[in-house]
Amino acid sequence: MTTMEERVSALKAARALLLQLAGQPDGTEAARIGRWYLQDYPKEVVISHRLLDLQGYRLLMAVRRIERVGALLEQVEGRQAQHAQALELDLGPWSDEARRIVRHYPPPHELATALHSPRDARVWAAFYLDRPPGRLGVLRSDEPPTVSVRAVGRRSALRCLPSVLASLERDPILPPWGVAEAQQVMTLLPSRSELGCRLAGLSVNRLNQVFAAVERACQLLEALVDRTFPASIRTQARVQRISRHLPHSEAFSVAFLGKKVSRTWIQWLFAAGPENRRED
Repeated sequence: MTTMEERVSALKAARALLLQLAGQPDGTEAARIGRWYLQDYPKEVVISHRLLDLQGYRLLMAVRRIERVGALLEQVEGRQAQHAQALELDLGPWSDEARRIVRHYPPPHELATALHSPRDARVWAAFYLDRPPGRLGVLRSDEPPTVSVRAVGRRSALRCLPSVLASLERDPILPPWGVAEAQQVMTLLPSRSELGCRLAGLSVNRLNQVFAAVERACQLLEALVDRTFPASIRTQARVQRISRHLPHSEAFSVAFLGKKVSRTWIQWLFAAGPENRRED
């Protein structure tokens, strides 16, 4: 069992090792690998902040890079010598440093579960790095936050989400990762009938699935707004319009909801509380 300080230090040490590799002479395998793996790997100041500066898909991309660097470290230290030889890796001089880092680096089985979605990456960071809201915050995050999104605009945006996501499939600039995510989220979003009855009568599992899908949809739209994913001007304009009426994805709970709190979250999602009826 490692401490949080050891985990943070290991992430920083891995970046320092990549910088050493990248600093080797041009044309060498070490330089090529170091420069490649440095892409999207979080900077030292971001690691010190426990990845709190990253949100949505930027956080997911950073965690994916952390996972890939972990696999590289295992190759360098010799755990996968046969695979390393197949890749013609000649990184023996750094094997001792890689072995030292791996002891406190995130375990592969933990990282594997963090790569499914930005939501999963956020849960992993909260548990592994105590990234706010932290471990206890994840377990207790059952109270919806106060947001300043008008009721009419939010309900209209929720109804438009499927059509907006469908239009992303036709965007010629959006990368395949973004298209695939849009397609997957579309299959999980609430149907027209579910929205019409404001999710009444749904099972707890389906409610959790709906909230996770809406959160991922918001994260995908935010990734387009902040240009993590490139898109056409037409798509950008459409996403900007709908995003103004949706809650920020970081406002969503990262814990699965229970029966006692699902009603409160439904009221929050649809802006259906008594305090919001004046806006209808």
